[in-house]
Amino acid sequence: MNKVLSMSVMLLSLVACKNNLDTSEETVKVSKYDVNFFSMNKLVCDPFQSNNPDPLTGLKAKLYTMPNGETPNNLDTFYNSGVISDKDLFFSEVNVPTRVFSLGFPTETGEMIKADDGGDLVEWFALRMESVLKLAPEDEEGTYELALLADDGSRLSIKNSDGVYEIAVDNDGLHPTRMGCGDTITMTKDSKLSVQIDYFQGPRWHISVIPMWRKVTESTLAEPRCGQLGNSLFFDYNNNSEPQPAYNELLSRGWKPIAAANWEIEGSNQGEYNPCSEGEGLTISGFAINALGEGAVDVVWSTDKVATSQLIIKNLVTNNEITTESDNVLRTEHSIVMSLSPGIPYEITAISVGEDLSKAMSETVIYTP
Repeated sequence: MNKVLSMSVMLLSLVACKNNLDTSEETVKVSKYDVNFFSMNKLVCDPFQSNNPDPLTGLKAKLYTMPNGETPNNLDTFYNSGVISDKDLFFSEVNVPTRVFSLGFPTETGEMIKADDGGDLVEWFALRMESVLKLAPEDEEGTYELALLADDGSRLSIKNSDGVYEIAVDNDGLHPTRMGCGDTITMTKDSKLSVQIDYFQGPRWHISVIPMWRKVTESTLAEPRCGQLGNSLFFDYNNNSEPQPAYNELLSRGWKPIAAANWEIEGSNQGEYNPCSEGEGLTISGFAINALGEGAVDVVWSTDKVATSQLIIKNLVTNNEITTESDNVLRTEHSIVMSLSPGIPYEITAISVGEDLSKAMSETVIYTP
């Protein structure tokens, strides 16, 4: 592990104590979710709303910011000239009525993504979200018209047979909440469309993004709200995003937000999953760091249910931080042996993920070998 070696942290072995679990070849149990895909210290879950997604549903996103305080007025500037974050963001759905956005982007370990000025990132960022669009069990087959309500710019694209994303809804630019209407698509119960939703937030504080659709027929009239805009037109952002008559009219004409049940994680049939899904709970106890001599340590802890074993290790001299690789074996007694550089202080935290994606973190201990 080169990253570990660069921190002067050498992972010597990963073993499980056998007090509560026989790890013989016949009984060893391995998680069906590879926890090495996503590190909890680089994972942001549903920053716009609080939901608990199914492991195979949702949207995965990447975050872009602009260097040197640049303030672009379109999506492509973010993607062509911006800085892509190393964080992974997941959404159970995208349904953000116009509101004031000040919460920022916290990782699962509590750190906030920062802007260039050192403050929490709440403006001048872009998201590129990807997922698979499908009909939910209650949705009817047929032709659907697509739209985006957004403040600021947004775009919805669909991958064609050549593997290229084609724009289906273009609602780009700096503007208050505006309804951008787009193409129609034909959906059957077997339809699965690879979709990309681009969104950027300009100046603070208002934020909104809702991909919508409605089933249409030959008698469906053109939507009169297409192109209309205003931060108080569709929702009252001063009153818990209370829907206004314009939004209720959309619902009466068959429009609805594309729901969580319509989004499937891209690559879910190849092992990809939504790590923000949370099971029934997991508890860590007995976390301890035992010196073995010459910088070697044995980090141990227990979990009340079988779970995976990893450590987050931060070198407090260089501020480099890594997450150790897991063997994905599920166990209740955990032990990771490693070699640390003598005289260097480290922050060490144990993390475990259960077979139902329940997550637990130990206390963080500062340790100097």
